[in-house]
Amino acid sequence: DVVVPFEQGITFTPDDGRLFIYTAAGIALINPNDGTFSEIPLDFAPVGAGHYSILPPQYWLENETQFYTLTSSDDVWNDPNAAFTVWLVDISIPSATPLNTFTGFLLSAELSPDRHKVAFWTQKMDNSRKLYLADVNSGEQFLYDEGRLLEFIGWSPDSTHFLYKPADST
Repeated sequence: DVVVPFEQGITFTPDDGRLFIYTAAGIALINPNDGTFSEIPLDFAPVGAGHYSILPPQYWLENETQFYTLTSSDDVWNDPNAAFTVWLVDISIPSATPLNTFTGFLLSAELSPDRHKVAFWTQKMDNSRKLYLADVNSGEQFLYDEGRLLEFIGWSPDSTHFLYKPADST
């Protein structure tokens, strides 16, 4: 029996087709053939957005048994100093290891396609934002740009280039 407190779609692990479900305790991996399951503790708070919750993303690595995810235990909507943590989850062991924590808006954070960098922004009450780039493993980060309502649009497939714009720009 697995209690699933969040409305969510059923996904499968890419390596062996186990069911992947977020639970109140973390992650449940269920073998649909025999019903066996394992649990990976992961401390996260779902982000409430209207009538549903946004659950942590999965950025799978090439070996298909590991992925990065981003979580926060802060109130991401109301705390300008909210932090998010980048985790490495290994479903073969199973384990979840926190790598680095960054101050920024969780829902703005996006990992690069090669999974080495994360882009995110922070925001002040006057809607000015600072766009940061950070190394996922070392935690080294730097301020890339700042301005009114900067928007990160997305990474190029080469993981070196990306698009962003200020709100006032076309």
